[in-house]
Amino acid sequence: MQLLEKAAMAYARNINPEQYNMPPKEQQIIVIGAGISGLACALRLVTRKYPVTIYEQSPAIGGHLHQLLSPEIFLQDIERQFMHESYDLQLNTTVRNLNDLH
Repeated sequence: MQLLEKAAMAYARNINPEQYNMPPKEQQIIVIGAGISGLACALRLVTRKYPVTIYEQSPAIGGHLHQLLSPEIFLQDIERQFMHESYDLQLNTTVRNLNDLH
């Protein structure tokens, strides 16, 4: 698995994300969990200029990827994907009640 990920990054023609000029949206979006699914969701929304806050109960992003891959394989790519975007990341924050987030 690690070799496939390394090869995909090593041989990709362009690994930098595109930057789009879109008007900002007003609706606040909350993503619970900074695993790969939560980050993919947040990335899709911030590229469309929604204000996004990500809540993660652990001290790091990546979720289960930490059990599968070495962080240097995926953390740099995650940073690159978000490089043109702004979002709020709340680490060490457990969400128990959605009403507390409003």
